Amino acid sequence: MPNFYAVKQGKNTGIFDNWEDCEIQIKGFSGAVYKKFKDYDSALKFLNQDRADLPRNTCEEDVLYAYVDGSYNDSKKIAGYGVVMVKNDAVLFKDLGAFRISDMIESRNVFGEIRGALKAVELALANDFTSVVIAYDYKGIECWATGEWKANKILTKDYRDFMQKYMKRIEIKFKKIKAHSGEDKYNDLADSLAKKAVEIL
Repeated sequence: MPNFYAVKQGKNTGIFDNWEDCEIQIKGFSGAVYKKFKDYDSALKFLNQDRADLPRNTCEEDVLYAYVDGSYNDSKKIAGYGVVMVKNDAVLFKDLGAFRISDMIESRNVFGEIRGALKAVELALANDFTSVVIAYDYKGIECWATGEWKANKILTKDYRDFMQKYMKRIEIKFKKIKAHSGEDKYNDLADSLAKKAVEIL
């Protein structure tokens, strides 16, 4: 009797009756979820169960998304960022960085978030993209850039000025992502990169 392969997350989802067809759907697909079964009914049950609980990505096709997140290590006085650039459910670039923060610098807790957003724009421009959607979990990333929030500190003023300058060169949109929810795998990846960054330095 043939085996059945249920692909819950892959290039295409469904039930396949041979490994070769299943492998095509999962090879090179980040976060693929699949399982082998002896009978079709078990494969179908697996395919349909808990779909709402799977990590999702919220990307539209043919759109460049930049997932950004920041972290701050108070004991080390280090701020870090993580950036994940995604298009068509494929990770194009990942980046992380960390900076030692002086006690004199204001807004230390959002320094990493801002640096991540700036890096995302730089990466998009360096790779000749004409538009990017910055996916963030801290609202200031959008609100300072657009002027919805008044920038009244040096850090936020510099961020606002940078964004408004580069909005003339590249289309920049924003998308709010729920923080630490486990609902978006790329946001989780950006978060883990930011946390990793503050431990490296």
